[in-house]
Amino acid sequence: MSFLPSVLIGQETDSFKVARVVDGDTLLLSTGERVRLLGVDTPEFYYSRKLFADSRQTGQDVQTIRQLGKRASAFVKRLVENREVTLQFDPINARKNHRDRYGRLLAYVFFKPVKYEKIPYWLPRDVYYSDLYKQGFLNGLIVYAGFGSAYTQYPFEFMDQFRGYAKSARVAARGLWKEE
Repeated sequence: MSFLPSVLIGQETDSFKVARVVDGDTLLLSTGERVRLLGVDTPEFYYSRKLFADSRQTGQDVQTIRQLGKRASAFVKRLVENREVTLQFDPINARKNHRDRYGRLLAYVFFKPVKYEKIPYWLPRDVYYSDLYKQGFLNGLIVYAGFGSAYTQYPFEFMDQFRGYAKSARVAARGLWKEE
């Protein structure tokens, strides 16, 4: 069963190069623009208020949360760092000019998938063969692969699909849900 939205809405942008993956849910483009991935929340690995809030909320110690954050960030780096991506905006955020309270651009990010033979062992076959990977839908793929949760504090068009991706990741024990 595919949870992928049949048609993504919003304006697609030109291609941009990802200069750096800041963390699992934030990218820095070569233009200097920071992009916050819509619908995704990954564990923190920088010392911040959110890191300590994540620790309190999950009952896990700060170092465990940081390690999970590093794993999520590494997953995203392998997919998009130093690669071209396109952005797509959700009309729900148009009134805020597609920006969050920190001035980051809120967007869905798409990358060009590479063939399995060119991907080292790190991408599980079921994730590689998913519709999300085939379409290069980074936001959904992070949640489906289990490296982030569906971030549902603020509305976005595909909230229900992202909840489905998160449930699928937990049930299949993918990504951060996998026992070490």
